[in-house]
Order: sequence, then C-alpha cells, then structure tokens
Amino acid sequence: MPEIKYTTELGEKLMKGIGASPGMATGKVCIHKDIFSHVPIYTIEDNQIIWEIQRPKKGIEEVEEAIRRDQEKIRRQLGYGGYGDVEIFSPHLSILEDSRFSSEVFEK
Repeated sequence: MPEIKYTTELGEKLMKGIGASPGMATGKVCIHKDIFSHVPIYTIEDNQIIWEIQRPKKGIEEVEEAIRRDQEKIRRQLGYGGYGDVEIFSPHLSILEDSRFSSEVFEK
C-alpha cells in the first residue's frame, strides 16, 4: 500500500491507500481536526473590553462579505445568471443575519 506524506501547520501527516496510478491513490480517509485545540487564551485590560466585544462582530461582517463575494463570483462564472445555484449560500447568510445567533455569541 503506497504511503503519501504531506505537511500541515500542525505537523506531518501520513496517509495510506491503494495506488490507482502514479501520483494518485484511492482509499478511505478521515481527517479529523479539532478546531478548538488551538484557541488562544489571553488576558485583556479593562480598556480593551470594547475592542474585544467588537472582534466577533467584525468577524461576522467579514464572513458575510466573503460569502456574498463568492456568491456573486459563482453567479458570474455560471454565465446564465446562476440565481438558483447560488442559493446554496442563502442559509449561511441567514444564520449570520439571525439575531438569535448573534445574541448567543455576544452573551457568552
């Protein structure tokens, strides 16, 4: 069974599979990444509290802008308008715009 080595931010990974052709392999792969394993913990001063509260708001705005850019880019690439196809992004935008989502983020 051929081995494929690659390096990520977290270190080197090794995957094994059945070689289908040179440079290509097939096999079952499950890559699990604990997104909370590298959450920074830090102390802030009292004068930084307002800025810290604004960080997630700014992040939400940036994600919303990125989704809208991607939506428009795909719509243009599809050439025929692509309005139905890009609606896959609508639920993501709805979550970001949902006041219940943001209130839970900012209450914690």
